[in-house]
Amino acid sequence: MDEDPATAVDESGPGDVPDDKDSPEGIPVVVMAAIKDRMHARHLSPPDDPGHLEVSVGTADDDVHVVDDGLEHCTIGRAVGYSPDGCVYVLVGRISRYGYEQLRDDDLEPAHAFDEARDLTLCGVYEVDGSVENIALIRRFRHADDVPADYLPPGPFLEFSEENAPTDEV
Repeated sequence: MDEDPATAVDESGPGDVPDDKDSPEGIPVVVMAAIKDRMHARHLSPPDDPGHLEVSVGTADDDVHVVDDGLEHCTIGRAVGYSPDGCVYVLVGRISRYGYEQLRDDDLEPAHAFDEARDLTLCGVYEVDGSVENIALIRRFRHADDVPADYLPPGPFLEFSEENAPTDEV
């Protein structure tokens, strides 16, 4: 891989395979792929739709990426780490539109973005030469308290070995 998979960004439209790198919103390709995979709405809203959201909040280690998921919800995601086999791990959850508004208005710090999230999952995204090849559901979490603290903001981007890579085991 020539480019860091956690920072490559997506500017794809609805139904496109994420492979472009220069999105003004700055959502990494692997994060956008995991978000699209876990969304309840099957299509992204068009950019000219008043409810359209594709934004990043926070900086560096506490960044959280947000995409609208229907009228009342958003799907959020953040890159957690990578393993030697080329897998990038992405934490994804679903929050209310109000939760996003709190993030946007700085009433909620990005470090707490996942606190009230539902449908929390850890996905493994395999990216090759700028294209997403596969997305795997690695693990589901019942509550934010069940998510390892290192996976949540402001945790750094982790480097997993084959021995300590995330699994579906508790």
